[in-house]
Amino acid sequence: MILVPVGLAAGLFAVVLTGGRLRRVLDLHLRAWPLVVASAVLLAILRRSSPPGAPVLLVLALAMSLTFVVANLRFRCMPVVFTGLAMNALCVVVNQGMPVRLPSDATTADFAAYADSSSHHVERDDDRLTRLGDVLLIPWPERVPVSYGDLVLVAGLIGVLFRVGRPPGRHAGAPYQRPTGGHRARPLDRRPTRRVAGSSTA
Repeated sequence: MILVPVGLAAGLFAVVLTGGRLRRVLDLHLRAWPLVVASAVLLAILRRSSPPGAPVLLVLALAMSLTFVVANLRFRCMPVVFTGLAMNALCVVVNQGMPVRLPSDATTADFAAYADSSSHHVERDDDRLTRLGDVLLIPWPERVPVSYGDLVLVAGLIGVLFRVGRPPGRHAGAPYQRPTGGHRARPLDRRPTRRVAGSSTA
């Protein structure tokens, strides 16, 4: 989830770079948007604390995010966002938190960063579906563990913003031109003409 801001920024940059219109993105009408806002706030709290009922709150936050995405599946590339989010949600639900695989040279501070978290924990031996956990390490600007689901989600976000912001394309082939003169030309009558009996040819 930490890559979501990166995905949003990259999507907006792609719109500008390809000559799209940011105004179209700003005017984007999203359904059920309060759900994703509430989910983001709740996940931020669970990331750094362990309030009562944390497992239930974590599932609730993921469910709100998924509901928001489903409500907006009419946008192109939004199914890609759903796929990435579902990959993360599945791993979180079966392990009651996202397993994080720390590198072999991890410091005590790296382990302490997940000590009070309800949404993440250092990978354990009994964790399942660990390939869907935070097993990838982004070295810049600092070492940040991310999941394959994060990468899919970010790719979907970039696609959504790019599709919304780009100007409408033209159909393949020559552009349509309206007939001039105010009258539409009639098709030629190609039916064979009958010769009238008794007619003569000069």
